[in-house]
Amino acid sequence: MNDVERTTLLVRLARLIADGSSDQPLEARLCRAYLAMVGGDGAAITLSYTEPSRVTLCTTDDVAARLEDLQDVLGEGPGPTAYQTGAITVSDLRFDLGQWPLFTNAARKIPGVTTVYAVPMRPGDQVIGVMTAHQDSPDLPDRDQAQFLADAIGAALMKDAPHLESELDSGPARAATASRAVRRHRRRRPAARAERPRRRRVDAASARLQCPRCRDEDGPQRARSREQKQQDPSRQS
Repeated sequence: MNDVERTTLLVRLARLIADGSSDQPLEARLCRAYLAMVGGDGAAITLSYTEPSRVTLCTTDDVAARLEDLQDVLGEGPGPTAYQTGAITVSDLRFDLGQWPLFTNAARKIPGVTTVYAVPMRPGDQVIGVMTAHQDSPDLPDRDQAQFLADAIGAALMKDAPHLESELDSGPARAATASRAVRRHRRRRPAARAERPRRRRVDAASARLQCPRCRDEDGPQRARSREQKQQDPSRQS
């Protein structure tokens, strides 16, 4: 895609998000805007897909929710693979079991699902989560557009991380987990501090001790001082 195409996609995405119901949280509007642009019957956004902090921010329908639950329980499917590899992953349920036999067998029992595809959200240098979509059709969206939109949605979620806790409507515990999951993926690069050399305070006596020439010169003087103290007891301290 060229810059004009990317700009056009972003403008359309922004309009769809703005036109969404104000009663819906941001992640729900992002899910539905994505479907409106690339096509599909349902979608879900899940952060930290294969990690203990995993949290599903949005599912547009019951089928999407069931597919996310299956992948979470079974530990396999296009979602986990997309998160681990950073590449778009597709499961066509019409054919053989493929690399996810448990997931494929279970997903085939869900009516109206032919294809499940997962797009990693990678707004920066690392994958923060996965946008998973399902449809009753084998036709897939343009890969470049799907990836670009998923990255844009990931960037929107990272930017909105401080507000996730107030926007999620499933309870404060889940909201806090989602906020932490997003923030954990932020690349924090603290400014490097120049290491300043420490200056040691050295008094005159220490300075003379550290100087070999001074030690040589002070040797005879200390010897004469000891002799004078021995001859004159009044000078002894």
